Amino acid sequence: MNKFHRWEDFLNSSIDAWQYHSLGELFSNRQEKNRPELPLLAVTGASGVIDRDKLERRDTSNADKSKYLRVAKGDIVYNTMRMWQGVSGSAYKDGIVSPAYTVATPTNLLDKKFAKYLVKNELLIQNFHQNSQGLVSDTLNLKFPNFASIHVQVPPLPEQKKIASILTSVDEVIENTQKQIDKLQDLKKATMNELLTKGIGHTEFKDSKLGRIPKEWKISPLSKCAIMVLNQVLPSQAGDAPYIGLEHIQGNSLTLLSHGTPSDVASAKNCFRRGDILFGKLRPYLRKVIRAPFEGVCSTEIWVIRAREKIDQGFIYYPLASPKFIEFSMLGSEGTHMPRAKWGHVSQYKTLLPPFSEQKKIASILTSIDETIEDKRNKLLQTESLKKSLMQDLLTGKVRVKVN
Repeated sequence: MNKFHRWEDFLNSSIDAWQYHSLGELFSNRQEKNRPELPLLAVTGASGVIDRDKLERRDTSNADKSKYLRVAKGDIVYNTMRMWQGVSGSAYKDGIVSPAYTVATPTNLLDKKFAKYLVKNELLIQNFHQNSQGLVSDTLNLKFPNFASIHVQVPPLPEQKKIASILTSVDEVIENTQKQIDKLQDLKKATMNELLTKGIGHTEFKDSKLGRIPKEWKISPLSKCAIMVLNQVLPSQAGDAPYIGLEHIQGNSLTLLSHGTPSDVASAKNCFRRGDILFGKLRPYLRKVIRAPFEGVCSTEIWVIRAREKIDQGFIYYPLASPKFIEFSMLGSEGTHMPRAKWGHVSQYKTLLPPFSEQKKIASILTSIDETIEDKRNKLLQTESLKKSLMQDLLTGKVRVKVN
């Protein structure tokens, strides 16, 4: 465990050859404007500086870009209203950003690559929070004068470069792993589309309301393929059973698992068993759908869906994880701000149904891809955890690097 629990503890320590500086000495505030010909950039908490058009959000930028701030490659750009949450990044190219951002240019006291990691130090982010102004979290802001007043200890430039090199190499592993996951996701999407509409090795097809399908296949409403399970769970029955809430499901992955607390269990009426499909009915457009890897209890906002007899449980998961099913579930949702899918509507979803033996083969192929994706995700999480611990050790001097 790192010996520093507060930024003040770090500042009160004495690290050989490290120098005290204010962030105002390490960064200058770039305020250049009137460069509308440069590409528009944005900053996200997860990806740092990116092209604005890569954001899925609606473009709310002003048509007149003359007041937008110029950014040079290597500048640190941070969200003035969210720096207390660590929303910053290093610009990978020249561009412009909204005036809602602050542009901090590293001085000659600071290596540009090191600067990128320095501002992501968790202890320093806590200090950003303390120095932000505003009455509530929604109004907190860290303008450059307050940013500049914060003091840090930094190593000499050669050590900065070495630390940046180590962390950059870890980032490259993270980036490459994420690219592998993205490629596998594309492969899964294409394979699902092929197998769930054309099957395996068919030469004879027929016309149907859902288009050309294999001759042996049937079309069936979901209600004849699966049931929605609703079992009342009492706190005395649940014990320490694993609890899954909507917050634990990220897309088709399970994260942040915790054992149920009394309040969780009291509100959880659904119990599930291994292999059941868990579908988030609240805001179904979030596509929260997984196969349960164990048995436990879950939130009332999650449907437990179980295949009927002679329907392969592994197979039926994939139609329910498809974009078409998610779109269909949205059409019958109730509520505008927090829509909820309705089982009476969803149960009528028309499902293409191969013979049982082919269902199992299709499920086996797609499950194999899913398992490979999950392995890559686990590697990604491990590498991200390594990076986090390395940053804490290297940026506080707990672990020193040798400079040739």
